[in-house]
Amino acid sequence: VQNLVIQTDLNLMSNPTWSPDGQKLAYTGSDRAGNGTIQIWNSRDGSILQHIWAVPYLPDILSWSPDGSTIAGSDFSGLITLWDARSGDELSFHRIFPQQHAVSSLAWSPDSTELLAGSRYISCAENCSPTFDGKIVLIDAQSGAQHWQIDAGQVINSLAISPDGTLLLAGVGQYRREVSQY
Repeated sequence: VQNLVIQTDLNLMSNPTWSPDGQKLAYTGSDRAGNGTIQIWNSRDGSILQHIWAVPYLPDILSWSPDGSTIAGSDFSGLITLWDARSGDELSFHRIFPQQHAVSSLAWSPDSTELLAGSRYISCAENCSPTFDGKIVLIDAQSGAQHWQIDAGQVINSLAISPDGTLLLAGVGQYRREVSQY
């Protein structure tokens, strides 16, 4: 096992994701002023290749498209932003869930044209008896147009699409995993 130490001035580094070719690594973090950023490093030597300023928020989730062209990120507000992985330019942003639903997971279709998003919503009613809800939405990655939605009734913890694009795996609630035709 080779050890690579990456030096950075970011606070709260989290959510690493590899580029599909394994040559780059992206992390979210915040600078000293609290501005959200994504840094992309060379995975071989740890050098910083790029800063993508995600102001005003810090993405909680990152997902690199299979073709390597786009990085999707989201935060607790339910906003999904897409950046060009080469230039760092913001391509688009989409709000696909109600404001109370935080995006909890992202997964790309194998051809990088569609993006799955899972949500979590936890409310605390009177006497703090929590209720849980979650949705899975499939959107066109370029336009943000919604193709379909599943109301899961449970928090969506994770999503994955099979390499051939025919199956969806969803980590739902605390103890369930579901596989569905995609």
